[in-house]
Parts: sequence; C-alpha cells; structure tokens
Amino acid sequence: MKRLFQAALCLALFFRLPAAQAGQGNFYLPKGVTVIGEEAFAGAKVSWVDLPLGIEEIHARAFMDCGDSLNINLPQTLRLIDDTAFQNCGTVDAYYYRESYAEQWCQNKSQVVCHPQELVHCYLSPSSAFIGTDVTLTCVVEEKLIGEARYRWERSTDGQKTWEACALEGANRKTASFTAEREDLGAWFRCAMTDDTGTYHSLPKQLGTVSTLSITSAVVSGSSVSLSWTDCGRMGCTVLMAEGSENFQVVQDNVTENFTDLNDLKPNTSYRFQIVLNSGEGSLQSSVISLTTQNYRTGVQCRALLIGEVSFDPICNRNWGDVALMRSMLAAVTGPGDNSYTVVRRRDIGYYKDVQLAIQSAFAEADEDDISLFFIASHGDRSSQNMHAGEVLLAGPQGERDYITMAELAQFLGGVPGRVVVILESCGSGAAIYDGGAITSKSTSDPFCDAAIRAFAAADQTLALEDEKFFFDENGQLIDPPITPRTGELRQSKFYVLTASEYLQMSWGTENEPAHNFFTKHLTNGVGLSGTMPADTDANGAVTLQELYAYIQLHGDPELHWDDTYKQYGHQNVQVYPTNCGLELFFR
Repeated sequence: MKRLFQAALCLALFFRLPAAQAGQGNFYLPKGVTVIGEEAFAGAKVSWVDLPLGIEEIHARAFMDCGDSLNINLPQTLRLIDDTAFQNCGTVDAYYYRESYAEQWCQNKSQVVCHPQELVHCYLSPSSAFIGTDVTLTCVVEEKLIGEARYRWERSTDGQKTWEACALEGANRKTASFTAEREDLGAWFRCAMTDDTGTYHSLPKQLGTVSTLSITSAVVSGSSVSLSWTDCGRMGCTVLMAEGSENFQVVQDNVTENFTDLNDLKPNTSYRFQIVLNSGEGSLQSSVISLTTQNYRTGVQCRALLIGEVSFDPICNRNWGDVALMRSMLAAVTGPGDNSYTVVRRRDIGYYKDVQLAIQSAFAEADEDDISLFFIASHGDRSSQNMHAGEVLLAGPQGERDYITMAELAQFLGGVPGRVVVILESCGSGAAIYDGGAITSKSTSDPFCDAAIRAFAAADQTLALEDEKFFFDENGQLIDPPITPRTGELRQSKFYVLTASEYLQMSWGTENEPAHNFFTKHLTNGVGLSGTMPADTDANGAVTLQELYAYIQLHGDPELHWDDTYKQYGHQNVQVYPTNCGLELFFR
C-alpha cells in the first residue's frame, strides 16, 4: 500500500476525508493521534489545520498539494517533521511555541512563514520597586502540558548575558516572592518550565526602580485628613505637614503602610502635605498638596474603624477593596448630629490583641452620646467541624496568623462608651448574632417540616428534644449532630450588628477589579457614594439599620452570585440585630 497508517491515524482520516473531498477550509484531528503517515492528507485542500497536543511525527508528503495557503498549529510534542511534509503547497504559516522542536524545523524553510508563540509567560507585581518592596513573580503556562511540570526561577544582573537560579522563597513553584534588595533593582527575571517535551523559558521581565513618589488620595473629614500614596515598600516613608505658610515638620516617620490618618488638626485651617522617601538610591519627594480642615462639630461625634485583612495566601485584595468602598461611602454622608464620620483604617492585623489596641485607639475619645462604627473584612471560619467555627481570621504582613472570637470582639467593643455599630464581612459571621443559626435558604422554619424532621429523628432514636433545632448546610444536608443554638455574643443592647452571612455560611466576593465582597458592595450601594440613598425607603434623608438590612437582603440574598466566567457562587444571607431597629446611621 502507498499509504501506511497507525490505527489512530485511520481514525483521523475517517473524520477528515469527506471535508477534504468537499474542499472545506478547516479541520481538527482527534486526541490520541500520535503519527501522521506518508501522504495522509495529500490533496486535501485546507486552509487551517489544528494538530492536537500529543502529535509526535509528521511523515513525508503528509500535506502535499494542500493548496495555495495553509495555516497549521504545531504542538510542542512534535519530534519529527519531514522536509517534504508540505511539498507543492503554497505559503505555509506555521504557529508553534518557542524552544520547541517546531522552532528548529521552521528555520530556513523558504515556503514557511514562522510564527513563534510564548508557551510560558512571566509576570512581576509590581513591575517597579524600591528597596524593601515585596515583589511577586508569577509563571503562567499557555497550553496544557505533557507530564508533570517543574518550575525554576532565574535572574540576570548583567543585562541577560548570564542567568542564575534564584535563591528565594518559592523558587521552584509557579509563584515566588521576595523582598527587593539593591541588586534586584534593574535585574531581569524569567521562568523556566520543564515537562516531558522539554524546557521552555518565558520572555524576561525587568524589575524597574520607582522613580516618582506621589500622593494618590487626600480626603478631609472635619478636622481629620486621610492620605494615601505610592507604595514605599518596607523602607518606610516620612509624612511632612506644614500649617499655612510655615516650614514643613515631620509628623510621621518610617511609615511602612501607604496610607495614614491625621486626626485632631485645627479646624478651618489650611495645611500642606508632602511624602518623602530616602530609598538608599537617593531621596524621592511627592508633590505638595494643600487642604483646609472643616469646623469642629458639637453634639454626637461619629467615628469609624475600618479593618481589611489582605495578607492571605493567595493575596486577598477584595477585603481592602471593601475598606475603600466604606471609606468613600462615609466621606459622602454624615452621621447622627449632622457630623462627619472620622475614619481610621487598618490593614493586616496579625494578632487578636492588636484588634483590641486598634479599637482603644480609634474610639479613645468616645462618650455616651457618640456613635462608634467597627467594620472588618476578612476570612472567617464557617465549618461546623472546625474548632474556629464562627471566628474571624487575622493575618499580618509578616505572615502572622490568629483568630478573634465573637466573645473577644464583644469584650473589646463593650468597653467603648455610647452606641457601637458592628459590621462583619466574613464567612460564618452570623455567629455574632445567633451562634448555630440556620442557613435561611435551607431552614426548617415551616412548622410542618420541623415536625416531620423531629418525627424521623425520634424514630431513628436521634436527638428529638423540644429545645433542639435542626439545621442544614449549603448543600441541603442535615448537620449531624444537630446544633443547640445559643445567643450570639454581640446580642447586647449596646450593639447594632450587621453580618454578611449566617453561621456556617459562606460570604462571597471577587478579585476582579475593582476587587470587593458582595455584601459590602450592596451595603455601600444602599447608602450611596453620592447623590441619593437607595436604602432610604421612606425618603426622609436618613438610612436606619433596618432600612440598610432590608436593602441588602432584597438585593443580595435572593440572587446567586457569579464570577466573570459564570461560575456560580451561591446564596448568602445578611443578618441583623436588633430587628426592626430605627437607629439612624447615615444622613445626606
């Protein structure tokens, strides 16, 4: 026979030949084919051939007389392409991955137009840094691989003349991280990925040196000013302030976070601000900005402490996105007494005692007439089998990990005079109100269902006491053993509480820009960042706790949450205490 095929190749021809005879333009070979034999597709007039991963050999005259123009995808598994494979074809546009066999084959082929593609990509975040900046390297592979992938990060400090293996955390993983030192600035980095087909390198990326420093945000709230600026890494920036035309004075030194809140400034006074960094490579200075504080307000004082826990693995930007949303919302409204909220933000608190210190500091001046708002966005534990169920996870920038219980939160916030509003954005946060509460969408609130479950439980000689209540997880499964519900620690008369989810329930969010959690997005939408307040259903210019709860419940609870790739997240159910509360929190 003139044509010799393997069995798998015959399968490919079975699907292909009718299209070839009809002169169709495109075809795709099935998976499992490894060899294309001699003259397998000779005379087939095609314009596009997509060879699957796993093809290893293309034999003589396999695509002979294929037409005037052919586009072909050559996978990295190829080990042999006969020089006559495309005999008597017109122009052949070959698409392949760099450093594969196909790249070698493509060279010096007069009829072949080479289109090298990148199999491996390298990303640096950030792409420019100071000494002390935390840098993350991420390796992304474009295609499915053959065999287990192995990774190696490499660095060049001589303009890519030589490369050396990086000695850093995660140097043999897809994602690695390091703190930039002097020799890292200006260096080139690349990822080497090895699988059963060979070793492939990403195009190198250079870590640049940040050459400018700028104040990115400045907000006045009464006699307080909130500043944000370009990330200074871990070297720390210096915050300078001048009253009027006076000389600058240092008000904060060695600030490793890229924001600060300056409180208790003089009312109705003009101030100038500047950020300075001594980077070891010279001094950088931001432009000077000028702001004027507002009048002191008498009567009820309103304060807010906003905490966003970011330093998880992987990095969880949506919690800091929540803090940004809350900060913008509070800047757009006033609190009771027509006074603005004075806002303090904290990022990455590693230990539960640090939460106590942050609460004491932010609400140090509170008295019995005041409103103190505590907000935290973090991971929480919702597992009924976990010792930390209903607790909030804390994380610090140095890798610290801790949990804070609702009892500890109640103790710390209970020492704040006046009324305390608590807003918790975390999984299982409903434990603050009803520890052991049911998942509303799966609850047995119907008396008939309650009776039926109790009857079956009694027949099975499981718990069927009158004071027991049975609960379901998010999959509709009865939690075993049934949980005896108890009053949450924050169900006290001084607290006004909103939680993003129920006990044992997930709270969802998205890392897609702008990163946020869904509960906080609905909350801030209800109060509004400008203009009207949709949650103000009685249109009296104020949003009460009950109105806010009802708005989030209406817009958040009935719908399933989705991400950009249409992956269904699931329900979450906002919780409130006390119910039907008329406390007015936000005014416009």
